[in-house]
Amino acid sequence: MTKKNLKPQQAAPVQREINTTSSEAGTGLTPLRDLYKSIQHTGWLTPDIKRR
Repeated sequence: MTKKNLKPQQAAPVQREINTTSSEAGTGLTPLRDLYKSIQHTGWLTPDIKRR
């Protein structure tokens, strides 16, 4: 329920974690999906996707 209160500012720190994870795991797909989902929950990218 707190996710709705998250703002795009939260996306910046999350990207840093994903870059580290992708380097360690060697797979960028899974972390990117997590970032995409978290961004979708914030409603930051959702309007863009709906327009397409």
